[in-house]
Amino acid sequence: MEIQKTIKQNENKDWLAKELNKTTEQTEYEKLPSPIFEEGKETILDIDISKPFDSWHDDSNNRDKAIVPCKQITSEGETKCTWWLNKFNPVYRQIIQRALENSDKKVLRVKVFRTGQFNNTRYTLVKE
Repeated sequence: MEIQKTIKQNENKDWLAKELNKTTEQTEYEKLPSPIFEEGKETILDIDISKPFDSWHDDSNNRDKAIVPCKQITSEGETKCTWWLNKFNPVYRQIIQRALENSDKKVLRVKVFRTGQFNNTRYTLVKE
């Protein structure tokens, strides 16, 4: 019993130490525009799912955000962008689920529908 407790404590210390190192690292992110979502319209994004998304902790709101690399596809062409997405936002889970379903690909194309404004903004992935 005592050995299991010690093993568990060591496992906790390991991941906590790694997490602490992550919080003190100064990570530089490429400065890219956010995708432009218009209310009541679909926005087409190509999301890079070839590697895990970076994360950022917003101390002011105590929220973790995923830094989702993407390209916005419009009639004028493509714009490289970064979608800073709260990990508790339901659309983040939808993106992860779709990425799992398409894990053989490096890029996931999604259509995002936006409704509402400010605190009432909601994003939904359009089913294809």
